[in-house]
Amino acid sequence: MDLFITTMMSSGEMSLSDDLRSMCMGPFAVKGDAIKYKRQDVQVVRKRFLCALVHNYLQKRPAFSKLKKQQKREDGKYECGCCHNVVKQLENAHVGETLSTMVDRLMNEYPEEPTEAIYFRLLALHEEPDRLYVVCCKSCNKRLDGFVLEQKPDRSRADQLTHSE
Repeated sequence: MDLFITTMMSSGEMSLSDDLRSMCMGPFAVKGDAIKYKRQDVQVVRKRFLCALVHNYLQKRPAFSKLKKQQKREDGKYECGCCHNVVKQLENAHVGETLSTMVDRLMNEYPEEPTEAIYFRLLALHEEPDRLYVVCCKSCNKRLDGFVLEQKPDRSRADQLTHSE
């Protein structure tokens, strides 16, 4: 299989510039047939996808950005609010139930629901007023994973969502 890379010319013709051809045929280029994909269980891929979506959602929340800015030092590093160690980066920690556990639980409770419905259930869980998050270093994040909050909600907002929402 040959690798063909072309660029659109103003006349509508397709051609490959010599510079682009030399870059794409260099030592760092890989042809598509050289990439091998491992077959994975659909549920594993679905879980990773959901975790990545929620993680990305949380990273972009203004409250987390504000807290991280407050903990940033003049040298560009951060001071952990829990242990006061100086670290290169901070994490958004779930206090109590981890994101992975939440995803597993919802995937087991609603096995027939599409991925986007479970995603919206996860977002609803994250927005419950009794959920607690801490911006901290990686080691403090690990310690907060098993922490149990004293108050348990009677019924989560995620359980109240219907498939049509």
